[in-house]
Amino acid sequence: MNRIFLSFILGIFCGFFCGICFLAGMAVIGRSGLYLETSGSMEPVIQEGSLLFAKKQSVYRKGDIVVFDADYQGQTVCVTHRIVEVLPGEEFVMKGDANVGKDCTVIRRNAIAGKVTGEIRFYGTICLWIREHILFCLTGVGMFFCLLQGSPGKINERRGVC
Repeated sequence: MNRIFLSFILGIFCGFFCGICFLAGMAVIGRSGLYLETSGSMEPVIQEGSLLFAKKQSVYRKGDIVVFDADYQGQTVCVTHRIVEVLPGEEFVMKGDANVGKDCTVIRRNAIAGKVTGEIRFYGTICLWIREHILFCLTGVGMFFCLLQGSPGKINERRGVC
């Protein structure tokens, strides 16, 4: 029974790892960037913890949801908001769907990483958790492989084999 459970857990880890590799490969092939939505500013359209695909566009229009770099408390952060107004000179006014008002700063075209072309809900939450608890995850995987190996001598003894 324990072996079945351990195999199941290993399958989950392997499936998740293969999923990350597949998504990264698809992003490279499709020339898209992968981004994690870390706030609820775009809910209910984009859930917090979603993994987003964004692709550069030649033209951005009012209503497009884009990923862009913005200054926030002295740091540059990646933000996902909707374009609510297009200004002359390739500048844009943004707003999060769940926010009451428009963003205070105007965003230039060169700050936009791309238009959101797809999402996988909650997959990013798992990625963030693993990144923040990497030591725990690696220890767990190591222990899992140790348990999976078991002791062949003891298994043979239980079966009555010399």
